[in-house]
Amino acid sequence: MVEIMVVRHGQSEADILNRCEGRADFSLTDLGLQQAQLLAEWIQRNYALDAIFCSTLIRAKQTAAAIAELTQVPVTYDNDLIEQNNGVIAGMLRDEALMKYPIPAGGRKRHDAIEGGESGMISMLFRAFLNLPYHSEIFIPTGDTGVHLWQYEPSGKKVIMATNWQEHLAAT
Repeated sequence: MVEIMVVRHGQSEADILNRCEGRADFSLTDLGLQQAQLLAEWIQRNYALDAIFCSTLIRAKQTAAAIAELTQVPVTYDNDLIEQNNGVIAGMLRDEALMKYPIPAGGRKRHDAIEGGESGMISMLFRAFLNLPYHSEIFIPTGDTGVHLWQYEPSGKKVIMATNWQEHLAAT
């Protein structure tokens, strides 16, 4: 059996500044660094990691660095893991983005990209793991340092063990 842990980064500066993030490269806040540390401690207590793969965005690298430091597992950085390309709104203030690119009547589906953009990374990983179509109505919310745990069994059976697990933040 193979276990796969998918982790979101901690709170970033874009969250505080109310900016659209995506591929805009913001650092973690002090709270985000604390969240990453709590996550790393929780992982170290509960899991033995074999590998860490990480996006090359600063907020992801800072989160992975906290985990790597405690677990002593090196990080492999991969540009293919970079967060969604939210196109022309990357880094834009959320209010400005809504004015320039309003949500259409009936809402915008998660798979409907903004001009020059694409769908979110963690939701896309879920779709790939579960062999779901790209244009699926599935959206998996993930809070700061939220953990998703999957199992892949030798028989080919795929099991979602947890989604958006944040018990490591209970102390904050």
